[in-house]
Amino acid sequence: MKIVPAILVKTPEELSSQIKKLSLHFSRYHIDIADGNFVPNTTLTLKEALDNLINYHVIHHDSPRPVVDLHLMVTDYEGALNTLNRYANQIVVERVFIHSKTNPPQSLFKTHTGVYKLGLAINPDEKINKLQDTYDFSKIKYIQIMTVKPGFQGSPFIEESLHKVEQLRTLNYGNKLFLDGGINERILPLILNHQYKPDVLYIGSYLSQSPNIALTLSQMHELGIDH
Repeated sequence: MKIVPAILVKTPEELSSQIKKLSLHFSRYHIDIADGNFVPNTTLTLKEALDNLINYHVIHHDSPRPVVDLHLMVTDYEGALNTLNRYANQIVVERVFIHSKTNPPQSLFKTHTGVYKLGLAINPDEKINKLQDTYDFSKIKYIQIMTVKPGFQGSPFIEESLHKVEQLRTLNYGNKLFLDGGINERILPLILNHQYKPDVLYIGSYLSQSPNIALTLSQMHELGIDH
């Protein structure tokens, strides 16, 4: 398993501050975008985030260019993708997650082309067997399993969500699986004790609020988790 820091902030200044803190250890970031409609919280806008990342690299040009995964907790995912497409040559976005509850069609994942890949985000209250009626999981490059009710960092981890990893793997889903939400030193052993494990952990406040990120990472490395 690998870890990627998750960033959920309300202003461009906060985004720059977190990236500056985390950049000593990471060059990839998972950025949450919330519209206040799909979830009851509002972050900086997607445009603000992308502009800020471009400016950050201009200022810190000696640092590696940030590589970004985007988590779109927004109702208008089509508008967000249109915004993102206008930045295609200015920023490195690798993965973009759209929530199944916004009803993206299966065809979107089949026909999408571009510099980034689309993934599907699944909420804790959604059932894999129900989603099978809508989605051919084998045609979806990435699946992000939410282990909290989405919208806020620091929400309690929902252990039952781990069973979705097993369900998808037993359905022969062979692409990458991601866990997002509520992961900390108490939760990591629960994840590691499961037979079926995700490929990537998106970790928010446990990293961003750590008084010693190097020590926190060292403790995770001892558990066999890389970054």
